[in-house]
Amino acid sequence: MGSVSEAHVVDELHTGWKRCLPVVAPGKRLAVIGYACAALLGVFFLVVLYRNVRAVDSEKPWVYLSDLRPESVTQDWGLLERNRSVDRNPLTIGPVRFPKGLGTHANSRICYRLDRRYREFSAAVGVDAEVAAPGGSVIFRVLGDGQVLYASPVVSGLREPLVIRLDVGSVDELCLVAADAGDGINSDHADWGGLRLAR
Repeated sequence: MGSVSEAHVVDELHTGWKRCLPVVAPGKRLAVIGYACAALLGVFFLVVLYRNVRAVDSEKPWVYLSDLRPESVTQDWGLLERNRSVDRNPLTIGPVRFPKGLGTHANSRICYRLDRRYREFSAAVGVDAEVAAPGGSVIFRVLGDGQVLYASPVVSGLREPLVIRLDVGSVDELCLVAADAGDGINSDHADWGGLRLAR
């Protein structure tokens, strides 16, 4: 994490005072010094706070895929939605609502570059509850560098989410596939709930 040295702050304060004092009446110089000091110290602490927040964020042990930009997306119906269903409702699989995740539709394929930077992939998958039961029939697959790492059974509406946890430490490209079950794509609203990568 970068830091601002105390010597640098002192130099900045001293430079600011020298520039403003010659044009200020002697009786008011103390007040000007006080205002300048407060302003410069305020900026200094904001810079330090910003850098600390950036450092903490970069040191999180995991990252949500919905916060990353996919390398490529193909989808037979609708648009890929972040943190909501393909119909732009809250992501809900069975009785469980997910604040983070991806809402898509069969047939879809969403790919991310990992470049072996992450250790584990986890997610909960299912057909979104916005589909009337027992609507939808989706097969979820996770591919690592073109190889199938996970394939679900046929999943239909109002079913409990299926939990996935995979080792992706040696994976360069991760692809999430939602496929129809051979009966067309009608009502195949496919959710990837809470999907994230552990470092």
